[in-house]
Amino acid sequence: MFTIFQSDGSAKSFAARRRETHHAPITSAKKISIFAAVILFAASLPAQASTHTFAVGTDDFLPDGQRLQIRCGEFHAARVPREYWRHRLQMAKAMGLNTVCAYLFWNLHEPTPGEYT
Repeated sequence: MFTIFQSDGSAKSFAARRRETHHAPITSAKKISIFAAVILFAASLPAQASTHTFAVGTDDFLPDGQRLQIRCGEFHAARVPREYWRHRLQMAKAMGLNTVCAYLFWNLHEPTPGEYT
């Protein structure tokens, strides 16, 4: 374990110092964006009689009253052959990720200005 010595003579482990500085609070804009994504996803599911709940806490989301920690990775579909997509997503899940951001390369959708594929 790495130890960092402060100028005041105190010592902190690298992991403790990283925890203090790495996690920024969730802004309102981020909460709204993620909430909208969850709602859109939920709306696409078939209607079921369910007793599940979803709430927004002060710093997190609470599906069924349990704190949800978002662990996200990014997937660039244009850089991965289509036959590997499922495998890459399975690997992300195996690593403990529960969210995947998909980057879309706009030049693939509009190769020349005003021409869309």
